[in-house]
Amino acid sequence: MVSIPGFAIVRRRYLTTRPSRKRENDEGSWLKGTFLLIVSSWLRPQEPEVRDVGRCLLPSPKITFLIDKPGDLVCQICHHSQLALRNEAEARGLYVELWDSVPAMLPCGHVAGTVFGDLAPDYESCPFCRQELVHSKCGHQVQPRHLFSQNVAFTPNSIPHGGSIPELCYAYYKAALWVSADVRYRACKRRFEQARSRHLASESQADANILLHMKVDFEKVMVEEF
Repeated sequence: MVSIPGFAIVRRRYLTTRPSRKRENDEGSWLKGTFLLIVSSWLRPQEPEVRDVGRCLLPSPKITFLIDKPGDLVCQICHHSQLALRNEAEARGLYVELWDSVPAMLPCGHVAGTVFGDLAPDYESCPFCRQELVHSKCGHQVQPRHLFSQNVAFTPNSIPHGGSIPELCYAYYKAALWVSADVRYRACKRRFEQARSRHLASESQADANILLHMKVDFEKVMVEEF
């Protein structure tokens, strides 16, 4: 067997350094993988934060604002405005637009700031529970109800507590109400004129009583409708 000078030394050095080279390769692979993991986490789109839905669901606004009076309600859309019940004149101040801190409530019981009104043209359901927010007859979207110290006591029940979405929006309801009131107004006017003619002709007490009754009906028709 032919021996090559110095081969044994080279072979021995290779065998002794081989494990360390393997460790260096392993460490390099680990560092490379860790670096790529960190960089990929930077480049990955951030997942939106899950809203604290429990802090914006107020199915009993009368109890919440008139009895409990919480001081830590924050709009769960902007996560900035602190919601508080105020006088409407105070909430508007010198401007037409409302303060962001004015609570705005949807029929499902979810409450946020006035940003609800800004989002209204873009959604047909609650951004929290996906409750459909459309008036069934006119097809218009449900507008948030702004809560003030003057009107919170007249807030209708939320859907979880037996409430419902009206079939018509306010504008269409008002128009339909006006048509109904106008029909009744014309009928009461006609009956009053007929009763007065009969009373002038007969001057009887019975016709006088009927005339008085027709007069009351005619004068309060608009009050009852509106």
